[in-house]
Amino acid sequence: MNPIQQLIIDYHTREAFWAAAENVEQDTTHQAYFLRLLRARNNVVQLQEDLPRIQQMADGGNPYMQYALARLHDCLQFQPNSNDEKQHYYSSAYLLGHIADARAFLAICYRDGDFGEADVTLYRNIIQKLTEEGSEKALMQIILDRIYGQYGLEKDLDDAYNILLHITEKAQSEHRDIDPQYYRLMGDAEMQKGWAGNALDSYERASRLGDSASFFWLAFHGCCDEDGYVDDREEFMKLMEQARDAYASEGFLEYAMMIDDELYEGLDDEDKAEVNKSLYDDLRAACILGENIAALYLAGYYENGHCGFPQDYTEAWRWYSEGANLHSSSCYAALARMVIDDHTAPEQYDEAYGYECAYKALMLSGDTLETVIQGYHRGFLNSHHAAIEQTYLPRYEQEMATQLEREQEIDDQYDDSHEYLADS
Repeated sequence: MNPIQQLIIDYHTREAFWAAAENVEQDTTHQAYFLRLLRARNNVVQLQEDLPRIQQMADGGNPYMQYALARLHDCLQFQPNSNDEKQHYYSSAYLLGHIADARAFLAICYRDGDFGEADVTLYRNIIQKLTEEGSEKALMQIILDRIYGQYGLEKDLDDAYNILLHITEKAQSEHRDIDPQYYRLMGDAEMQKGWAGNALDSYERASRLGDSASFFWLAFHGCCDEDGYVDDREEFMKLMEQARDAYASEGFLEYAMMIDDELYEGLDDEDKAEVNKSLYDDLRAACILGENIAALYLAGYYENGHCGFPQDYTEAWRWYSEGANLHSSSCYAALARMVIDDHTAPEQYDEAYGYECAYKALMLSGDTLETVIQGYHRGFLNSHHAAIEQTYLPRYEQEMATQLEREQEIDDQYDDSHEYLADS
C-alpha cells in the first residue's frame, strides 16, 4: 500500500497532505492523493495551522498550494474578503497548474452566487466540460446531481449508480486506490433506491478508507428513525465518537442530535449544566471546523432559550450569521425572518438587509421564494431585479398556478353543502 494512502486511512490528514505535497508538481501519484485530500472539507479544515506556510508557497507560484489556499478560504470563509481570495487562487491554480478540480469548485461558487448572481447554467456547462478534462470533483458533482435531481439534471438513480459501479469495480480490478467519496456517493444512491443495508455497507467502506463524513451518514441512516431521531443511542454514540476521533465536524453534532427539551428538562441541575456546556463546546468546535449546521443549532438554542441557553436574540443573530457565512441557506433564511417577520434582529439591520438574506438563502436552494417575491414587489432587491424577473418570478407564478389547480381539484370533490362527493 502506498504510504500516503495508509496515512489517509489512519486519518493522519496533515501528514498525508504534506507527504503528497512533496514534488507534487511533477509526481502524478502525489497529485492524485493531494487532490483527493482537498476534495473533502473535513480534510481541508485540518490545515488551518499550516495556513502561513501554504500562503507563502501559494504566493511563491505553486499552483497546488494556490488550490489548497483557495479551499481553505472556501471551506472556512475566515476573512471578510474570502470570496475574492478563493476566486483569485482557484483561477490561478487552474490557469497555472491546469488543476481541473480548482475550476470545478469555482463552478460551484458560480452556482451558489458567491461572486454575484447565481448562475446554474454556467455551473452546468463548466462541470460538463471539466469531466472531459479529468476533474474527479466535476464527475462527483454530476453523479450527486443525478442522484437528487438538482441543478439542471433530472433525477436518474440507475445512471448514477451504474457510473459508480463502473468506477469502483474498475478500481478493484486494477488494484488501484480511489477517492472514498465514491463509496459515500454509492451509499447515497443506494439509500435513494431503498437499499438501506447496501448503503450502510458503502458508508462503512468509505469511512474505513478515509472519508470521515461517512461516519455521520452511517450513524444517521443506521441509528436514527425516518424523522432523524436517534433510536439506537449506543451505536450512534460509538460512530459519532469515531467521527470526532477523525476530526469530522459532523461528529461534534452528537449531543445536539441526542438531546431535546423533554430529555433536558428531565435531568437534575448538575446534569443540565454539564449537558449545556457540552452542547456549547461541541457546537462551537464544529463551527470552527466549518460545520454550518452547528451554527444553526446554537442560534436556535439562543433564539428560543432551549436546553439551558438564555434567550438572547443578539447571540442568536451572531450564530445565524456565522452559519450564513458558512453557506447555510437555513441560517440566511433565519436572519431574514428575524428582520422581516419577528423584528428581533439588532436594530442596525433593516428590511433591505433582511430581503438580501432571503435572496441569498434562495440562491443556496433555500425555501424563501415567497419572501423574495414579496421583497421585489415592495421595492427592495433592486440590484437583483433582472435575475428575479428572468428566473424567480416565473417560478413563483408557476408555483402559484400549480397550487391553485390543486386547490380547485380539492374543491371539485365537494358539493355546495361541503359534502365529500366520493361518499355518495
